[in-house]
Amino acid sequence: MKETGICVNCDSEKAKNIVEESFKEKGFKVDYDGNNGVAEKGSKMMRMFFGGFADYYKIEFDVHTKKNDSVVNIKKRSSGISGGLVGASKAENMYNSVIQDLITKFEGSGIRVKKQ
Repeated sequence: MKETGICVNCDSEKAKNIVEESFKEKGFKVDYDGNNGVAEKGSKMMRMFFGGFADYYKIEFDVHTKKNDSVVNIKKRSSGISGGLVGASKAENMYNSVIQDLITKFEGSGIRVKKQ
């Protein structure tokens, strides 16, 4: 599965808050276990029955401190393949949209961002 790292110039709590807010704005449900999180949107069952017509996205992430910065690792955990080519394309587009929205949200908060 695909993985993207984003280095941000802020503490990990602020980074976690921005990540959670960004996911929720896109309609994701977010669960945490310490610095690790899972964001899900849609239904696996509906995706299996209706293929690409039903949405299901699962993205895992973690936030940790590295020197004076925080690193946000985003991992795509649903390929969308159960929805055929349409589902796979939608999953890839959603993942890319999540990454871009996170970068925009950090930069909009005045936080320096470096994609790894």
